[in-house]
Amino acid sequence: MEALLHRCEGQSALFDPLHFAERIAALDRLEVILDLAEGTDETTNDKALLGRAQALTSQLQAANNALFVELRSEIQSGNGHAALGRWISASQDQGTEIKPGLSYDWRDDLVTGILELEEPDSPPVHPGGEMVFYQPTPARHIFEMLSSLNLGADDVLIDLGSGLGHVPLLAAITTPAQCIGIELEPAYIESARRCATDLGVSNVDFVTEDVSQADLSNLSRATVFYLYTPFTGTLLTTVLGKLRDQALCRSIRIAAFGPCVEALAAKEWLETQSPSQSERIAVFFSRG
Repeated sequence: MEALLHRCEGQSALFDPLHFAERIAALDRLEVILDLAEGTDETTNDKALLGRAQALTSQLQAANNALFVELRSEIQSGNGHAALGRWISASQDQGTEIKPGLSYDWRDDLVTGILELEEPDSPPVHPGGEMVFYQPTPARHIFEMLSSLNLGADDVLIDLGSGLGHVPLLAAITTPAQCIGIELEPAYIESARRCATDLGVSNVDFVTEDVSQADLSNLSRATVFYLYTPFTGTLLTTVLGKLRDQALCRSIRIAAFGPCVEALAAKEWLETQSPSQSERIAVFFSRG
């Protein structure tokens, strides 16, 4: 512990706003140490070290909170693209490939601190055997998707099964596209709407509706659909049929994450410009 504290206390760069990832890594290490020390017999020296660890933890958390306040203020002022754009760019410019899979990292801590989405007090109701329990898309995958989609003012992105709204909110904050989340759970919709209102994001809306029953023809302006496998089996088949109907009318893109990627890759009416992987977001284009 003393070596870790000495190393962290000597790194003034840890308090640089842009060194968020490094701060999260340091906080994770400090949390492990504090958890291990809890309930153990402490010598005077141990107590001094724990005091230093707790003080450093508070200082690093304060630096993060100051960053969140700054970024939220930028978004509220209409500068969301600038506020988050540099973090999206940083994610792509680190020289390493985005890690596949569902694990979460410092980007998710950043998004959590900015959006301040509130989880419902009671767990959501599982609506059926072919529905999938909600998990948010890892932020690094969302950032990568937004970079590749290059959404413009003429685009309309619809997230089918949007949960707490991470994808529509981040897309609306960082692009001029109109973004819509369709979600069955009213508590999730309420939280997402509250976040959008608090941040002053006007180009996003949320609809409480069962996607499998939704009339997507009423959303005929949509140019991009996003699915993180919100359902399986016949429900997924039904929704893909609805998307096929939309593709007959105009060109659309479908961004997908999770097991549904395999189902989309098998559709002859869709094509992709690169090999699709279920552990990365794959973007499909409707064939002309």
